[in-house]
Amino acid sequence: MVRGILAMLLLLVTGIAAWADAGRAPSITTATSPSLDYDAAYAAQARGDLDLAILFYDRVIRAGGLSDWDAAAVLTDRGSAYVDKGRLDRAIEDFDAAIKIEPDYSLAFGNRAIAYHRRAISIGPSPTMTPRSAWIPVMPTATATVAWPTIARTSSSTRSPMTIRRSS
Repeated sequence: MVRGILAMLLLLVTGIAAWADAGRAPSITTATSPSLDYDAAYAAQARGDLDLAILFYDRVIRAGGLSDWDAAAVLTDRGSAYVDKGRLDRAIEDFDAAIKIEPDYSLAFGNRAIAYHRRAISIGPSPTMTPRSAWIPVMPTATATVAWPTIARTSSSTRSPMTIRRSS
């Protein structure tokens, strides 16, 4: 009986010491590598915990050591979390940063377009918007040539519906 009690005490003391050592080991209790933080962020975003996802994406960005492509991917994913959260201006900032870092990362361009679209829907139409100004592309870094439709009216005295002709 005494042997049994001593064996239990020995196991208890050894177990407590091992548990304390495990609690101090950062590789067991916390994710220390950016890839583990990224995986945790992606999983949190997939289950809808956007605040936690953004927190983990921030940790990956702060850890540094990412290639330009990986940094753009993380910024784009964090921007997507901001879009899902409804913080569209913050999302656009992340997409712009991703595009600045890696101009060939097309997902950042597409997600930025979605954020701009959702922001435009939330703001609503401008009272000064005309049908023609609605089609003018706003592209600060590029220029575009667009064939605008011209509007032709009939010269009759009665108002008739407008017809649209494509300019050549």
